[in-house]
Amino acid sequence: NLAMKTSDHIAVTMETVKEETILRSFEANGVFEPSQELKLMAETGGAIVKINKRKGDFVKKGDVILQVDDRLIQSEYTIVKLNRDQAEKDMKRFENLASTDAVTQKQLEEYQKAFKIYDAQFSALQKRLDDTRISAPISGYINQEYFEMGALVSPGMPIVDIINSSPLKLTVKVSESEVSSIKKGDQVSVKANA
Repeated sequence: NLAMKTSDHIAVTMETVKEETILRSFEANGVFEPSQELKLMAETGGAIVKINKRKGDFVKKGDVILQVDDRLIQSEYTIVKLNRDQAEKDMKRFENLASTDAVTQKQLEEYQKAFKIYDAQFSALQKRLDDTRISAPISGYINQEYFEMGALVSPGMPIVDIINSSPLKLTVKVSESEVSSIKKGDQVSVKANA
């Protein structure tokens, strides 16, 4: 009965241990994406009166893309600025008079309060005026535009999509088994199909 017979010897192959680099390479598909992209929204309402940049144009951070009608806000701004400047002069005059006890503390406080009110209104109008100049918050290319000359914009309405493609970012999806063979800082070769 040969099948039941056991051997006293086991065949073993021996090799000397040596250090070798094992190349584990794989191919994966990826997508080039811009390093930054955003949808710029309007913060004010009104009619578009001037367009400085269009789809495909490069914009630097701070460049004015378009101007919304600001005539009413300019008028309010001028009035409040005049009132604020006058309130500041009155407050300083009353501070000088208060130092010589020529006016009461209550009178001084009323002029200080008036100045603070006009100063707050002035700051709010300055912000509203700035919002009529819709500017690029980042540098990049206008990838999409959502406006036309004369169109009405409202707060929250999309104006443009801006993408910053310098540098480009490559996103590659790898499997669980491939992830263990790569680590941060590894050099990879990339081929792009144009």
